[in-house]
Amino acid sequence: MRIDLIRHGACEDDVFLRGRSDSKLSTEGERQMRQALNGLPQPCQVISSPASRCRDFAEQHFAHVSIRQALAERDFGSWDGLSLDEIRAHYPKQLEAYFADPFADDIIPYGENLPLFEARVVQEWNRLCQSDCEHLLIFSHSGVQRIVLKRILQMQNDALFNLKLGYATRLTFEVTRVGKECFTHLVEISQNEQAVIT
Repeated sequence: MRIDLIRHGACEDDVFLRGRSDSKLSTEGERQMRQALNGLPQPCQVISSPASRCRDFAEQHFAHVSIRQALAERDFGSWDGLSLDEIRAHYPKQLEAYFADPFADDIIPYGENLPLFEARVVQEWNRLCQSDCEHLLIFSHSGVQRIVLKRILQMQNDALFNLKLGYATRLTFEVTRVGKECFTHLVEISQNEQAVIT
C-alpha cells in the first residue's frame, strides 16, 4: 500500500503556531497543494484533518473525503492563532523556553499534552496502515508529519525540528502488511519545489 501524507499549503494569516486556529489557504497555498498532487496515482481513499486549510482543498479536488479528528494539528492553547510578535510581547520568557525545548509540556498555557497528541496520531496511523486500500492520500499538518516520522524512523523528540517540512510537503510511504503487523518504509520527502530525500 502507498500512503501520501501532504501538509497544507501557506495560509492567509501570519499565525506562528497554527494548531486549532481555522486558517484559510492563500492563493499561493492552493497552488502549492496542487503541485504536491502532480504525478500521484489516483487514490482509492482521501482523508483529511478537519481544519479548513486541509479539508476545503481536499473536498474541492476529490468527490469523497473522510474527515479524521485524530489527524488535527496539536492544540497550542493560549498561543494558538497568535503571530510570533504577539507571543513575544505577551509570553517572552515562555517563548524563549519553547525555542529551547519545543516538547516541554508546561510552557504553552492550556496547550495540548504532547504525549496525548502523539498517542492519538499514532493510533490513527496504525489504523490507516491496516486499510485494504492500495493508495491512501492524507491532508494534514507538519506536527502530524513529525509524529509519523518519529514513529517510523524511531527518532527522538529533539531531532524532529531538524527536519524542514515546508508548506505542502509530501511524505510518501510504502506499507507492507504481514498478518497484523505493518512494515513501513519512507520512500520520499518532497518539498514544494524539489525532492529532498529520494
